[in-house]
Amino acid sequence: MGDMSFLKRIIMSNNHLERTIPVVFCQLGLKLLDLSVNIISGSIPSCFNPSRIRQVHLSKNRLRGTLPDVLRNSSTSVKLDISDNFLSGSIPSWIGLLNLSYLLLSKNNFQGETPMELCKLSHLSLINLSHNNLSGRIPPCLKITTLQDVSEDYVGRLMARGFSIFSFNEPIEFPIKNVSNSYKGRIIPYISGIDLSCNNLVAKIPYEFGNFYKLLVLDLSHNSLTGPIPPTFVNLIQIESLDLSYNNLSGNIPYQLVGLNFQAYFIVSFNNLSGKTPPRIAQFGTFDESSYKENPFRCGEPLPECADNGPSLSMPNSSTNNAEDDDLIDMGVFHISFIVSYTILLMTVVVSYINPY
Repeated sequence: MGDMSFLKRIIMSNNHLERTIPVVFCQLGLKLLDLSVNIISGSIPSCFNPSRIRQVHLSKNRLRGTLPDVLRNSSTSVKLDISDNFLSGSIPSWIGLLNLSYLLLSKNNFQGETPMELCKLSHLSLINLSHNNLSGRIPPCLKITTLQDVSEDYVGRLMARGFSIFSFNEPIEFPIKNVSNSYKGRIIPYISGIDLSCNNLVAKIPYEFGNFYKLLVLDLSHNSLTGPIPPTFVNLIQIESLDLSYNNLSGNIPYQLVGLNFQAYFIVSFNNLSGKTPPRIAQFGTFDESSYKENPFRCGEPLPECADNGPSLSMPNSSTNNAEDDDLIDMGVFHISFIVSYTILLMTVVVSYINPY
């Protein structure tokens, strides 16, 4: 195969191919390489000539090692799927130099912080970094769009290089509504999503994520995120699946989320949220107790009713352009401060009456 200089596409997915990726592939000017769902081991060859390659599919194999630096020269790459392997090390910063629309690195052993260079991927539609050992904060500057909304200049450049951006016959796997699905063909340009679940991410959820109004999936579950649910999420008008479970989130669920009419999967269980659950109207009328359970300060249908002196649901601020917290007043502190103030006032009156001078 190394003598086939005219070869542009190698598609050998879903077989029982073993051993390593042949070094002779390095001699080819490939545009598409699909060896996914095999039993291929070893590392990704560092001799690739990726200057023309558009799509790399190596998922569901037994690859080890790190991402080779040679891939940094793949300025025309649109899809990079190396998920479900045994790759390790950190996600390299040069990945921001690529022209990726689909970045799938889930179910590996990547560690370290999520590189801020990912923010340079201005045409990113799908990013899946789930089931790794990533730490640190979520980059607030990530950009998510759909291929149908990218600029005409971007599409024109790819077309000029002999690559039709809408001819996606190679499937892409991405979990929606907590179920992994395979997509290919004309539907791919309409799919957009972020999956950073099952890592060690900390700090607050970036309120900038509320600007991705075409986003269909957002999964940040099984991390150590803190702070409130950003009220900007009301702008996610096309969201279908939102999973924030198994974190340390606090405060209320923004009341306006009941207006997200396409939301079919919503779960915020195992957090520290407080106040009443949103009214059971529209899509929120379909969510059962499993969506809210194990939040010790939450109450209301479908959970047990709130006590009379317990916390109640407060309407969030109408503005959704900032990340200010909407936490409730601590009623215990309020009662104590009221009693102390009242006692001081009473003592002052009594002392003044006994000794007016």
